[in-house]
Amino acid sequence: MPPHLVGCHAARDDQRIKVVRIDPDWVVIESRDHARNGEILVALINGEEATLKRIEQTPNVVLLHAETRTYAPHFVAPDRLRIQGVLVGQMRRYL
Repeated sequence: MPPHLVGCHAARDDQRIKVVRIDPDWVVIESRDHARNGEILVALINGEEATLKRIEQTPNVVLLHAETRTYAPHFVAPDRLRIQGVLVGQMRRYL
């Protein structure tokens, strides 16, 4: 996506319980390569695994937090993480 273009993606998993609850919810992602601490982002880890997590950045390590305490934070070296976008909205379809 070009910079600042917003895209929608289906979000399905149990690690985002506080943010997104019904499968499949649709998340609205702003395409950008940076995020502030505490934002929820789409990250590509090791060039192959995409995830939707809350970010905490330090100079030497990035922590990716799931929205449920069941999962421990995922520690990632900054050079192994590529930020692809930041969550800016969520949509739900009610039947």
